[in-house]
Amino acid sequence: MITLLNTSIITAPGRYQYQNIFINEAIYLVKNNEYQSAIGHQSTADIIATLLAIDCPVNRILYKQKPGDHALVFKLKGRPPEGKVLTIKEIEDIGYEWGLLTNLGQSKREDKNCTCCPASFNCPDEVYQDCKFRLK
Repeated sequence: MITLLNTSIITAPGRYQYQNIFINEAIYLVKNNEYQSAIGHQSTADIIATLLAIDCPVNRILYKQKPGDHALVFKLKGRPPEGKVLTIKEIEDIGYEWGLLTNLGQSKREDKNCTCCPASFNCPDEVYQDCKFRLK
């Protein structure tokens, strides 16, 4: 299942891969996979529906991306003013890009119960063994 998002957001712990994709790749993904919308604004849903030639309902859900899940990201190239609900024309004027966000699963830190040491994210086993931040 592909989930449509209106920004690239990490919704759950884990390792992620994000890559920009072309619109033809976005169209292929929604035409060849089941998808759900997690789009919270009507104008964004409308432009996504138009660009991808799909039904894209407004669906303000609390989405948690699980390992192996893919999200198709519609990302504005600029930041609108606080609280501004954009029209389709304003979205087109700001510009946008498409991305694919994939949850790759847990990091070594989570697998090994490390705490907040940034170096332990992908630390080798010999470093992990001596890590002073590791939970005992």
